[in-house]
Amino acid sequence: MGEFDSCQCGLIINIFIVVNVYDYMLIAYKIMRITKEDNNLVLRVPLTQKSYDAIDTYIGDVPNLIGVITERKNGNSDYTINQLICLGYKDSIQIGMPIIHLCVKEELERTCKELGLDIEETIMCSRCDEPIYGAFTIDNKGKPLCFNCEDKLNN
Repeated sequence: MGEFDSCQCGLIINIFIVVNVYDYMLIAYKIMRITKEDNNLVLRVPLTQKSYDAIDTYIGDVPNLIGVITERKNGNSDYTINQLICLGYKDSIQIGMPIIHLCVKEELERTCKELGLDIEETIMCSRCDEPIYGAFTIDNKGKPLCFNCEDKLNN
């Protein structure tokens, strides 16, 4: 990865510890290895992961990371590299937790290009301007609504 000297706020790395959820701890252990080399923290994250179908047959390698752009109207945007969760049994993947936060969109685009990662833009609720993960509703104008905003409209 290249230098991050253009980023004044620095590189923020999220390390999540999941308590009492053995499966997620096992997944997190397989995804990221954190070590110390000399005076450096080193994160080793595989670029691909193995995918298995519903009957646990290996079907190939899939990406393990993805760049995510979350741009809000108020300018409070997020540019992250996230873990991908493989759902091979459903022939799908879903965006998981952010691992690295970058300061500007161009830095995310450059880093993802260097690493060969895809980039996805988050769908935003047209009313509250919050990111929508998973299912959502379309309003009568064809714009996406999160379930909270849909519920407020219906009540």
